[in-house]
Amino acid sequence: MSMGPMPPLKKPLLSLALMVAANQILNDGVWSLPWAIIAAVLAVLTADPTSENMPEAPEGKPPQNGLFTLIDESSTTVKLCLFLFAVLIFTFPIPDLPTRTSANGEDRAPSAALPSPRISPMNPSESLSPKIPSASPSGGPSKGLPSPLAADPCVLIDAEKMGRFGRTEIDKNYGNFDRCDILIYPHGEHEVDVKVEFDPGPLPEQTTPAKTVKNVNVMEEPAQSAECERRMALSGDSETIVTVTAKRHEKDRTSLCDVADAATEIAVEKLNTSELEKKPRSLPADSLAHENACGLLSPDTLGRLVPGVDATDPYVGYGDWTCKWGSTTGDLRVESRFDQGQPLDSTAGVPTRLNGYRAFVDDWEDDESSCLTQVVYRSYLGQDGRAKVEILRLLVGGSIPMDQLCRTSAELARSATAQLRRSA
Repeated sequence: MSMGPMPPLKKPLLSLALMVAANQILNDGVWSLPWAIIAAVLAVLTADPTSENMPEAPEGKPPQNGLFTLIDESSTTVKLCLFLFAVLIFTFPIPDLPTRTSANGEDRAPSAALPSPRISPMNPSESLSPKIPSASPSGGPSKGLPSPLAADPCVLIDAEKMGRFGRTEIDKNYGNFDRCDILIYPHGEHEVDVKVEFDPGPLPEQTTPAKTVKNVNVMEEPAQSAECERRMALSGDSETIVTVTAKRHEKDRTSLCDVADAATEIAVEKLNTSELEKKPRSLPADSLAHENACGLLSPDTLGRLVPGVDATDPYVGYGDWTCKWGSTTGDLRVESRFDQGQPLDSTAGVPTRLNGYRAFVDDWEDDESSCLTQVVYRSYLGQDGRAKVEILRLLVGGSIPMDQLCRTSAELARSATAQLRRSA
């Protein structure tokens, strides 16, 4: 039994095709392209061959209308299949495909290719396989900090923006090579010192960020009366922590945490825009920064001068610029650390010379007994045109007589200076 001619499906199918395209464009954005193509094909296949603009076909021949010629006008089965196919498309859209994220945290289509692997001319042994960055919680690929010698903590400070708290002054030559200070004078001469410092990671395992801004996790420490601290870590980089500490040296009504939060906001912005990579520092070739604070003292020397010391398991600071050892049999402790600051004089301790270097030995009896030997490694002019010095500090503490602490500190410093390259 033959079926009678089926009613024309051209206009319903065309309308349905347009509905499919509109649905996909509104809901799927860039992924509507395949559906728009399908809708266009359906529209062409179902175009009306009897349009006024179409010439009449010769008698006995089907109308010539592009792809429509592929379908016999009398083939109601084909038209029915097209109709059902369009209904299925509209009812069950293709699920979204996974997306990757770009450096600024925005989604990008999976068709976007990863960057081609590059081999650094300075490191030909680098792996040829492409390196796929791990996604950070904010959606952007993480990126570690530059090497300690190149990473300039002063880049993370903006004196102009911090000027809303008072007169500002950046001191690039204060403390170790891993820090930079901005001094703020909110009310007269009372000083607030904001320190931006690199510390070795990782953070404690249970640390929960107070907030995450793009690729930077921010941790807030409880406020103290004379200090407020914030810590930052790049997502995916467990090697380095950036610490902002606001500290007052005199009584002042300035809110330290407001200052710390403002400095942290600036640092976060600069970390997210890779300012450290864009503005690397270049330390002088004869700088103490090229030395290793741990390597200046051998295990044999430590074992001979510090009873019970665990010479094989020190605490190593950022850039190898700080090293600490402890005794396993008592409370003796040793710290080898680099420093920068004003030239030293007799107020720094008893002057002496160790392997040709000027040195000062000073006993401390504050909370704990300790003795500090400071060795002047080299002198130079700071950014303000004033004389500055780089210093090797050897501190020994513990509950033994002070004269013994100072002898040990001086002997350790003597041994360490023997390992130093002679400064210019």
